[in-house]
Amino acid sequence: MIAVKDRGAGIAAAEQELIFEPYHRGDRSGQCGAGLGLALCRAIAVAHGGSLMVRRRQGGGSCFFATLPMAETQPAQEAASAAAGSAGLALSANADPGPVPSVGLQ
Repeated sequence: MIAVKDRGAGIAAAEQELIFEPYHRGDRSGQCGAGLGLALCRAIAVAHGGSLMVRRRQGGGSCFFATLPMAETQPAQEAASAAAGSAGLALSANADPGPVPSVGLQ
């Protein structure tokens, strides 16, 4: 899971699902945008078997949660090495990426 938090004005409960609709812009900041960013992010997460949601934070602001499933099995080391070798890269299928980051904007 990846969590992105802020301490902005927050998103009204009635808007929390609408902001994920294409072309919907829930911000009142006056900034330009097409309203596709969150819709695209959710579509990518769902296409990979995950999800993207938002919750209000106690004390103000929002927290967006993105989840993606982990593969039950990793690709064979030989296949990964062969693909990487043709691109001039070195890969390890057993590498542990460590803890999942949480980014907070305060």
